[in-house]
Amino acid sequence: MDIYIMSIFCLLLSFYGYKKDEKIINPLFIMPVIWGVFLLLYKIIPHRLYELQEQFLFSLLIWVVSFLVGGYLIQSRREKIIAKNSLDNSLYNKLIFNCLFYLVLFLAPLTVYVLITEAMKVGFEYFFLKLRMINTGIDEDDTFSLGFLAYVFNLANVVLLLFTFYKEKVSNLKYYIVLVLAIILGLITLARTSLVVLLLSIFVILYFKKLLKPKHYIYGFTIFFLFLFVITFLREFHESDSSALEELQIYLFAGMPAFDTIDYKLQEQFGSYTLRFYYAVSNAFGGNYVVEKTILPYTTVPTLTNVYTVMFPFFKDFGFYGIAFFGFLYGLFINLIYKIATTENSLGILGYSIIFPILLLQFFGEYLFSNFSTYLQYLIILLIPKFFKFVK
Repeated sequence: MDIYIMSIFCLLLSFYGYKKDEKIINPLFIMPVIWGVFLLLYKIIPHRLYELQEQFLFSLLIWVVSFLVGGYLIQSRREKIIAKNSLDNSLYNKLIFNCLFYLVLFLAPLTVYVLITEAMKVGFEYFFLKLRMINTGIDEDDTFSLGFLAYVFNLANVVLLLFTFYKEKVSNLKYYIVLVLAIILGLITLARTSLVVLLLSIFVILYFKKLLKPKHYIYGFTIFFLFLFVITFLREFHESDSSALEELQIYLFAGMPAFDTIDYKLQEQFGSYTLRFYYAVSNAFGGNYVVEKTILPYTTVPTLTNVYTVMFPFFKDFGFYGIAFFGFLYGLFINLIYKIATTENSLGILGYSIIFPILLLQFFGEYLFSNFSTYLQYLIILLIPKFFKFVK
């Protein structure tokens, strides 16, 4: 299968998806355009990664087509999926918003202090490495745990999204304090995706509220690439002899050839990677299942990488049939949330802002199933003002 033909095919599908409603955040546009652009860049930008093989290209074809089938099935329905609501409906509650603000104001600096204190125990030379190990859980022998403070990252992110959506009702001082604290929490993880996900979510909210101007796109892309470069540089400081640019290329492209190294074998435990959250919860109630790690094993392409694109868990557990089924499921779910968001429903817009990064980061990995606990926490925190709307 020729990469150029596959790229053109995806770009044509993205053009057709864009014509659906002429919005650049439509999943029917985003899904194929991401792969069309990345395949094209993979061919024209010099790099030392392996050539893409049939396993990846055929899997990608199945993934894109099945997603779009599910998506068009949802978006082609004429009737409203949910009644139209105003942008300012039942989620805002002044008292609850103030409580959430002070909670973040107290817990975020405390979390940063605890992390820095722990990381400094190994000295400055290994400070960044220690931070990374704490936040990924790589060091299994380390008994350190953040405890309940581990939830502060998600709390700060969701509060920021709520404040962004209801910016006209929140003071500038409170908004920017939460923004700075959320950014600091994102930086201290040394995870490239943390702040990227947050910025993309804010972008979606501002897009739906029609607050974006051309200059905002320029600012956004500048901050996006600057952040990637800074985090890549900090991690390169102790991890690699390659340049930051090479590291960034590996980060963007390595998942595609890495997928070709995966072997599908029917496992004794059904859906170990896809149903990881289920097995983790079952073990908490006395089960005895194998819970796969979120940090995947490394492979050589020829550089070391442990990212395998969004299709990894589905192919690893169920082969090509898994890619087709979960691609279709992804298409149904994400397009359903998008359709709700287009009715100007506040929960729909905030929900779509949270899952939108999943679409843009397909080249990197799968997030919805492997990090289901995180999205469940997002939903619970997001609904707090609604649960306590009787409190004035």
